[in-house]
Amino acid sequence: MCPYGDELVDPAAAALELATVGYIRVWISRDVGQQLKRLAELFQLVWCTGWEDLAADSLAPFLGLPVLPVIHFGEPVNEDGHWKWPAIEAFVGDRSFAWIDDELGPADLARAGRRPSPTMLVRVEGTHGLNATHVKQLETFAETARAWSGLG
Repeated sequence: MCPYGDELVDPAAAALELATVGYIRVWISRDVGQQLKRLAELFQLVWCTGWEDLAADSLAPFLGLPVLPVIHFGEPVNEDGHWKWPAIEAFVGDRSFAWIDDELGPADLARAGRRPSPTMLVRVEGTHGLNATHVKQLETFAETARAWSGLG
């Protein structure tokens, strides 16, 4: 998803289409759906967006994705890093996980590094979104996490 795709000179040239999430129009590439389906073979996919159920209701059909769980957030708290951390950690517990977001920063990387299980953060650009390079990085991480947990 590319919430800032309209900042591009020609979003359509970047293979982005407009989709509606609730009342908000966002730019997104249908290719993201194929990339997420590829990742679904290695990960449990979960919507982790402030749009919560709106993403599941609007974006999943647009991308050709099945129904996915949604992480729900309480009031944002001044935390160590991104405001989504408490809800994500409540959902994943001590499991390994990967998180894709356009708002990740140094505090988030530090927090991920302190987790006892493998954690990968992938920062995507809000104007371009998930791409093939990110998917390859995530596939490599999945192999590492699987080996770490003894499932490989």
